[in-house]
Amino acid sequence: MEPPEMCRQPYVVDRRIHLSNLYSQLNYVMAWIAVSILHELHAFNYRSSWGKLLLSLFSCGTTFALKMDS
Repeated sequence: MEPPEMCRQPYVVDRRIHLSNLYSQLNYVMAWIAVSILHELHAFNYRSSWGKLLLSLFSCGTTFALKMDS
């Protein structure tokens, strides 16, 4: 015998994280970081070692995010 309608368990929602959605979110986050700290990267002297390091790390991160999204 089936339980009454009000006693049935609601259907289970699939809460797994899909990698494509995760990479898409990562791409949006990297774009937001680019817009928000771009002026601070330019504040560094790009010839200094810290400026070069930050700029190279940032460009590698955005390239990685774009490759994973496609």
